[in-house]
Amino acid sequence: MEIKIMTYAAIAYVKKNIHFVANHYKQNDQPEKWLREALGEAPFVSIDIAEIPDFDLELSQERSDTDVKNIKTLYENMITLNDSFASDERLWAGLAHTKFYSYMINRWKMQDAEGTKLESSILDHFFFNHGQQRSYMVNSLARLWWYGRKLYKADSNLLWEYLDYISTDINGVLFTLFGSNWANNATLVSSFFETIIDYEKRKGRRLTRKEINEGMRFMQLLGGTYSLDVVEKEFIDQQLQNYYMNY
Repeated sequence: MEIKIMTYAAIAYVKKNIHFVANHYKQNDQPEKWLREALGEAPFVSIDIAEIPDFDLELSQERSDTDVKNIKTLYENMITLNDSFASDERLWAGLAHTKFYSYMINRWKMQDAEGTKLESSILDHFFFNHGQQRSYMVNSLARLWWYGRKLYKADSNLLWEYLDYISTDINGVLFTLFGSNWANNATLVSSFFETIIDYEKRKGRRLTRKEINEGMRFMQLLGGTYSLDVVEKEFIDQQLQNYYMNY
């Protein structure tokens, strides 16, 4: 798939002039045309990444219904991205304004938004409009990839077990997960989800969002006492199991 990244100049232009250009999104004007006219140069640069096949994202009537499926689709097709490239605003802004422009416009119903709500929606979902970690959660395409990055089980037959587990409350759980330093360690993420899934099987009941998020905060506190990156996985598992024994 041909990937077009958005130039720094184009990103800066839209952010600086959002009040004036927001109507282009509302009217579904093609970015490659109006941005080129405004900049006097190409707003996107093509990058050839042979490992990424062509694919599309889906959109249901309820919009959020297809988020889980799109996480799987986007991450599996773009799994070869390294974390550095996946952290680059130009990549996601480029895809949002080219290949997935129609998806973005309809996902956020740009035609129905007005004023500052429209402007904020553009800045949040098409660009990185916050600190880096929060932008990963808010930018519409970056969040699909990074959610996949956190939850994909490459060494298992159940590749999406963790994602499927939280599929009915993705944002309610993952906002806390993304705000946790320990979640950068795939082994710790695995320990956490394996423990709570096992707990539910043994107790025969579903943990609430509050209980899951409190467990994540316990992991954060545990990281303030121990160096979680070097302790044995079995130790982490036992600490989590002991924590949930109180429920």
